[in-house]
Amino acid sequence: PPQCPYCERLESDKADMIICNSPIIPYDLFQTLMVRGWWRTGNVIFKPQVESVCCPSYAIRMSAADYQLSKAHRKVLNKWKNFLLHGDPQWENRKSTPFSPHEGIELPDKTLNSLGTAALLMDAKTEQTPSQPTVSSSPQKTKNLKKVRKGTGPDPNKPPCRKAKEVRAERHKERKGKQNESDMRKKTGDVVKKTLLEVLEEHENEIQAGNPKHNLEIKVLSRDDAEVSATLRQFFDLYNRFQDAVHPGKSKFKTPADLRWGFINSPLEPQEEPRPLGTYHMKYYLDGELIMLSLMDILPEYLVSIYFIYDPDIRFLQPGIYTCIQEIALIQRLQLHFPELKYYNLGYYNDFSPKINYKRQFKPTEILCPVTHTYVPLEQVVPLLKEYRFCRFAQEEVPERPKQSDMNVDEVVVLYLANFEARYFCKLPDAVKPGLKPVLQHYMRETGEDVMKQMLVSR
Repeated sequence: PPQCPYCERLESDKADMIICNSPIIPYDLFQTLMVRGWWRTGNVIFKPQVESVCCPSYAIRMSAADYQLSKAHRKVLNKWKNFLLHGDPQWENRKSTPFSPHEGIELPDKTLNSLGTAALLMDAKTEQTPSQPTVSSSPQKTKNLKKVRKGTGPDPNKPPCRKAKEVRAERHKERKGKQNESDMRKKTGDVVKKTLLEVLEEHENEIQAGNPKHNLEIKVLSRDDAEVSATLRQFFDLYNRFQDAVHPGKSKFKTPADLRWGFINSPLEPQEEPRPLGTYHMKYYLDGELIMLSLMDILPEYLVSIYFIYDPDIRFLQPGIYTCIQEIALIQRLQLHFPELKYYNLGYYNDFSPKINYKRQFKPTEILCPVTHTYVPLEQVVPLLKEYRFCRFAQEEVPERPKQSDMNVDEVVVLYLANFEARYFCKLPDAVKPGLKPVLQHYMRETGEDVMKQMLVSR
């Protein structure tokens, strides 16, 4: 029986499903389904039955143009910048701890800083060895003798030594001055926040100028690109590492061919002109090694984040947050040429699972109301989700969707298979109506009358 992916109850994971037999689906039709809460894996398009499941999840989207970097997201970007510049013991020592979330690595506290292993090497140089001579004090009242190292005196090219107390006082004064300047700018309204693209460009320049220890390359490839098929085995190995570490014991694709069905097959035909549309892979290579991969669909008005996997050894850098930021940046770059691309679709959201409730960090976000099929600001929805798992999010003046019994399915084209005979119906005969009509009405209510009239339903 199906198992809930959040609370792991049996027979509680229910979804409506459309198997798309056509290799191509129009972009506007597919986008309409995504807006109304549908999702896909390969050519299978599905929608959770939020009314009847134990852990309902709702479609979530955000306006990419209105995104502002939060303090927490700046910290994530700074983590990656420092890691690329200096490295980190948690990554350098990963071979000794495969599939580890890095909780078992034990190093002296003084070595765990942003400079990676540099501090460890400095400590090793300054420690005394047992063979070094020591001078013991005599019982008489005489001054202790100290071992003085031979040298050439202070380096004239370096500034004179200063007391640590003086250095700390000077740094405190500088910080206080900067804080006062920042406060004055806030009072006068003269604060100009940098955009996401400006921050990323600034970090890139710092990394290139700083002799980085690691090199990160990000590639965006169409699903029909030759490199996608050529690196399928590498992709499969990364997928296995991710599943074994992050989702142990869960079902997964067994072979690269299965992975191709789920991650490369798509009902969207690739298109590059006049603008890029279709299914794309966003691949992250660290020093030539594939460490993260994001599967996404680019639609006329949406970038849809379908699935994301990463090397478990990079978990300490919060890769999920980082790739969301990079995908938002990709939308903003595309918006310079295609302003109709507006939204970032993050998939599904609920308030009780840490696997997906981190998405509320990205603001401004909206949640799909299951009763009206309209989007509502997340701030209005969170208090409701703390009390109810399923309820109406939209205001009372927003009309509800039509009831299932009111849906007119007479214009739906049906390919009906019975007794090894295939028959087309543009209007259901009385003999077929009792069993098929409620099913068609249910799907019409979930997809919309405009969508159902464009589909050939096989039954």
